[in-house]
Amino acid sequence: MKQIKRVFLRADLNVPIKDKKVMQDYRLRSILPTINAIQTDGNKVILATHIGRPDASSRKNFFDENLSTKILVPWFEQHGYSIDYEIDLLKAIEKSNRNPEKILLLENLRFFNGEQQTNVEFAKLLAQLADSYVNDAFGLLHRSDTSITLLPQEFDPDHRSFGLLVKKELQTLTALKENPQQPFLIILGGNKGETKLRALDTLLGKPKQTRPETILIGGAIAQDFPEKLLKKAKQNSVTVVLPVDTQKDNNKNIVDIGPKTIELFKKEIARAKTIFANGTMGICETKEHETGSREILQAVADSNATTIIGGGDAVAATFQFGLESKMSFLSTGGGATLAFLANANH
Repeated sequence: MKQIKRVFLRADLNVPIKDKKVMQDYRLRSILPTINAIQTDGNKVILATHIGRPDASSRKNFFDENLSTKILVPWFEQHGYSIDYEIDLLKAIEKSNRNPEKILLLENLRFFNGEQQTNVEFAKLLAQLADSYVNDAFGLLHRSDTSITLLPQEFDPDHRSFGLLVKKELQTLTALKENPQQPFLIILGGNKGETKLRALDTLLGKPKQTRPETILIGGAIAQDFPEKLLKKAKQNSVTVVLPVDTQKDNNKNIVDIGPKTIELFKKEIARAKTIFANGTMGICETKEHETGSREILQAVADSNATTIIGGGDAVAATFQFGLESKMSFLSTGGGATLAFLANANH
């Protein structure tokens, strides 16, 4: 009788959830080829992910039913997969030796305080579940979670690897990073964050043939945009285009770009040969503030450029406006995508 090989599959199934229902399933569908490849060889899938940002640091037994991976079970079952959901890791170790046809879905890894503490003991506990490790969580490759950093070290080099999704992401983004057809345009929106600004700073300093020619800035990141980045862009002959008109809420936060900015951005999009978009132009989940994001993504979709959309919000907006089939590639990473494009060593 063939011995079951147990494969710990670290995925990024951090999908948008509302009222305990999956609102957008792109990341779920993206992991299926790797699951199928593992199961085709008669191996057992131990599926692990996080959802949201639960703070389990001060609690030994943390649980939030609104962020539980149990929410994902109906989706997988609807798509023909047999799921064995388990909240207790010790019980999961026992179950991991049984029935290769059933996927063993672990509870949200961030419910366990060892996950975000880069905890060796937690890594060793997780390692008991499997004989090999596959990382297919592209969106987390720049994070320090235990299941991303320490866990793979518990397996021999020939028993750890990347999954099909990560390989596809790296192949596509490497081509974008090393040989973008010029004019190369980056559209950057969403919330302001130090990670995003650091990546942008690095992108501005790349060699001429690989750095963007133009960068369009929208959303909250456009508010009080750092002067030092504008200076660096000018020094390196990169055009940074900021909004000339915006919509703001009662707290004077940007919630959308205005009609003049939309037309300004569209002209830049029309002349680009390569476009990378990360983030949205405002709070596009609401009807009254969706115009900027919709118009800009529509212009990207209608362009003749190679178009790559990165980040959960931008990808979600692409699906929201029914434009997913018109884009060249939808990346499952947000911060990871920017970090990869900016990092010369990867």
